[in-house]
Amino acid sequence: MFVHGYQWAEAYSKRVFHAQGWPLFSVVMNLSCAILGAGTLGVPYALASTGWSGVCVLIALAWVQTYTGHVLLESMSHFPQCETYHDVGEALWGAPGKYLIIFVQSINNLGTAILYFILSADHLKILFSHLHFSTGVWTLVVFVLIFPLCLLPSMKEFSFASAIGLSASVSTTVVVLYHLDFSNLESVSYPTQSLQSYIHGVATFCFAFCPHTVLPVAVRDLPEPRLHTGNLGLALSMLGCCVCYLLVSVPTYYVYGKNIHEDVLTNLPHSLGWYLAILGITLHVMIAIPIFANESFFILERSAQAVYRAKKKDAECEDIPGGKFCEKLILRSLVLLSMVLFAVLVPYFGDMMSFLGGTAMLASCVFPCLFYLYTFRDLSLTTRVINWLIIISSFVVGMGSSLLAAKAMHDKGSVG
Repeated sequence: MFVHGYQWAEAYSKRVFHAQGWPLFSVVMNLSCAILGAGTLGVPYALASTGWSGVCVLIALAWVQTYTGHVLLESMSHFPQCETYHDVGEALWGAPGKYLIIFVQSINNLGTAILYFILSADHLKILFSHLHFSTGVWTLVVFVLIFPLCLLPSMKEFSFASAIGLSASVSTTVVVLYHLDFSNLESVSYPTQSLQSYIHGVATFCFAFCPHTVLPVAVRDLPEPRLHTGNLGLALSMLGCCVCYLLVSVPTYYVYGKNIHEDVLTNLPHSLGWYLAILGITLHVMIAIPIFANESFFILERSAQAVYRAKKKDAECEDIPGGKFCEKLILRSLVLLSMVLFAVLVPYFGDMMSFLGGTAMLASCVFPCLFYLYTFRDLSLTTRVINWLIIISSFVVGMGSSLLAAKAMHDKGSVG
């Protein structure tokens, strides 16, 4: 790892494991819950889009995304006043940097939460098909179910919910592997990849390893040494998720070839295990919605408080009348209901994941490396070259993927 002056032996030492047991568990659970989920279902199709070379791309992206997470945390540690992802942008580039990062961060976080609304509603519709409810009704049901979790004060209280969601997703991987049929491999054919499909697949891989916008939230309330615990938790989360993705994507692509679906669970026979897998992954992505929405909640609530204090002309005045709970109740309800509306209007799981993969490259690769280069001006030539290569390649692939996915969603909407 080419990170400025960082003591990796210290970060991965037994002392950090022993001294930071519960905080480390909290970080690993929350980040793993954020990373896994829709990625488990979409990575097999992404592998079909890239071919067998996609295995190397997946592993390489896991390393790159871990590295950019590390440099993001180190850049944040250089500015002790920074509590959020966009605070670093403001510290480096002023108000324009702050609002640019908020824009990109909000697209990624809220878009991911919307994607999880879409996936949860689709799966609930399958599980309870006898009720004949529309997708819109099921999306509202998801809102009702996850809203209490959205009122939790911080990520520390979310660890057990994240652990449940993560366990459900890992169980889903086991179910997928159990139901694979290796008896008809001679009839399997594999797709021919195009540049467009390859870009789509790489963007989906990137989305599958993108906890960066929630990483500051996950480590914000950790005790010191916060940097060590955050880096170790990030590395463990990325490693575990990479192994999980390889376990589910390589065998499913091998068995289904070009017939693999955007949601791999729809390839499996309908059995008790299949229903349990659908239920498990639905539980996971529903629990992950508040994780991605949390940062947007924090931004809105902090902005509302700042506006109130500006009107009172007193930076030290008390909170908004009615208390923080009423503030949370109103603002978070409005954000979630807006996501519900968008999920009903744009219900395209595969294209949405590809679009978010493109924007995720900005949030997870481009900006962390830019933060790092601007924060530390005495980096070695090797480090600077590596960071600029990540920035340029991620920007090109990310923008290409987002534009192609946006066009595909627009075309589907026009036909619909």
